Amino acid sequence: MRSRTDLLPLLVVALLSSAFTWGAAWLLRPGTSRAAPDVQAPVATIRTQRLELVNAAGEVRALLTVHPTGGGALYLYDAGTNAGAELSATTGAGGLVLRDATGLVRTGLNAGGQPAIFLTNDTGALIWQAP
Repeated sequence: MRSRTDLLPLLVVALLSSAFTWGAAWLLRPGTSRAAPDVQAPVATIRTQRLELVNAAGEVRALLTVHPTGGGALYLYDAGTNAGAELSATTGAGGLVLRDATGLVRTGLNAGGQPAIFLTNDTGALIWQAP
């Protein structure tokens, strides 16, 4: 028959072995899954004065901002050229401007006071206007 003094080392070894096994299992456990992110509730309102959408290279492709005159403006830019569209509501009127690849204004629409629309050629010369 074994004495208590003989069982004490066995008990210590068993406890240490269990602690080591638990620690190794904890360290080697699988991490949290990243397969499907948690669905987030939509934010009801975002307040800002400027919102930029950028491509993977960090280049601005769209800009929603407060126009210097106090109204709102939306600018859309083509990748690699100066082409774009500008939509604004400023000083009591709405307007739309379309630019070609060189950045030249080719079409414009103004809804203020006396509404007008115009077209220009590739040098910027007016080719049509109403009224």
